[in-house]
This record gives sequence, C-alpha cells and structure tokens, in this order.
Amino acid sequence: MDAMAFIQAHRTSRKLWIATDASDATLEEADTPPLVLTWIPNPWWSLVTGQSQKRSVPPQVHRHYLELCVFSQLLLELQSGDIYIEGSSEYRNYYSQLIPWEECEAQLAEYSQRMKIPTDGKAFVNQLRQYLIAVTKKTDQAFPHNTQAQFEQDKLVIRRPKRVHIKGLSVLKQEIEKRIKPINLLDILGDTQQWLNWTQFFKPLSGNASRVANPVARYIATTFCYGCGLGPSQLSRSLKNFNPRQLFRVNQGHVTTETLQKAINVYQMST
Repeated sequence: MDAMAFIQAHRTSRKLWIATDASDATLEEADTPPLVLTWIPNPWWSLVTGQSQKRSVPPQVHRHYLELCVFSQLLLELQSGDIYIEGSSEYRNYYSQLIPWEECEAQLAEYSQRMKIPTDGKAFVNQLRQYLIAVTKKTDQAFPHNTQAQFEQDKLVIRRPKRVHIKGLSVLKQEIEKRIKPINLLDILGDTQQWLNWTQFFKPLSGNASRVANPVARYIATTFCYGCGLGPSQLSRSLKNFNPRQLFRVNQGHVTTETLQKAINVYQMST
C-alpha cells in the first residue's frame, strides 16, 4: 500500500528516476510514507532500483518499472486472495467458485480417511499443532549441521544444495530416451476429440451462443494449456494461431468444473 501511495503521489511527475527520500520532493510528495521495497521479487529488483543488491530503502526507483511491478504483484495477490477489493462481492461471489457445503460434507469422511486427518475441529487443530511442534524441534536440532542454510548479518540465507552425481544416472537416462517414444499431447487430444467429442460440453456460460472461430481447436488448446500448467502467455509463444486473451476467455467463459468433469467421464467410460 505504501508503494501505491508513492505512485499516486508522483503520478504527475515526468521524471524517470524518482528519489525515495523527501529531499527532492514537492510539498504533495513529501507527505508520502517511507518507501520500503523489501517485498519486490529478485527478478524485478534490478529493473526497479537499478541496483544488484537488495536493501530496504533504495535511493531511487524507476517510475515505470515500479508501476509495472506493483500492479503485477497486486494481480498475484488478488488471485491468491491475500488482497481483496472492498465491495467486490457485490459483483461476484467468491464462494461460488468453491464446492457446495452439501458436496463437501458428503466427501468429508472419505477425504479425512485418505489424508489421515480428523474431521472434528478441535482434534484437527491439536493434531496440526503437534505436527508443527515436532517439525520445529527436528528443524532446530538439524540446523547446526545444515550446510545450505545459515544466518548472515541477522538474515537467513538459504543456498541451493549441491548437485549430487549418481553413478550410472547418465546411462539410465540414455536408456529411457532410447526406449520411450515421444508422444505429442496435442495429437492425443485431437484424436480423442474425433473419437469421443468431449468438447461438446464446453459452451458459453452466459447461454448466448457467442461466435468463436474454430471453437474445437480453441477448446483443445485451452485444455492443453491449463492441463499442463503452462498458462496462456507461455503457450501462445508456441502456438502462433492463438493469443493469450483467446485462451483466457475460453477458460473463464466456456469451461466450468461440472463440464470438465463430464468431459473426463466420457473418456473414462470409453476405457
């Protein structure tokens, strides 16, 4: 929020690099709180501050990169639910994305048995507390012998573990690559679509038959995109016929949990 206030205070500035202290600020800008940027991810740090090493308050920031960084982080925080917009529930209910309580209660006993967790609230909290206490004690006891984590200047520094060279691993990798033939997932999705027509369940959620050019191809591309965890932007770099907005709109406006489950059931019934 301090970064948002800083951006608003300098919204009329034409400077590309802006000082973070009040020594070079107008009367309006001088009222802004100190700009603490320890939350900035490492890939953004050098772009926003022009420095390679992190510090809590850098002497200056790049105005354009700071704005991009703040709004990118704001998007991620909104998606994760760590930040919310007051009054946004009037436009869309967040709980509608979750499974209904009736369905949850029907599956609770089986889920509890599989995960080995109690369904009673007090028992669950007690089990979780005991587990965390045990993990904490184990971590404390092993910390003096941990070569990847240590404190430097009152800060915890975690290093990457050294790569372990396993004897015969390269030979095993060669044998696996020799015996396993590459499989094109898009070809599989296309073939199963011709046999089963599983995209028949996907349609505009509004009920209006909006015109979508080549809908089957978009449904297949969207299934591959989100099924593999690639994301629309990353997939669009490989599939030039689709842009991120097309894939995102299909996923948000044509596919639900229920229709996706119906498509899965069609495949399961055929096997």
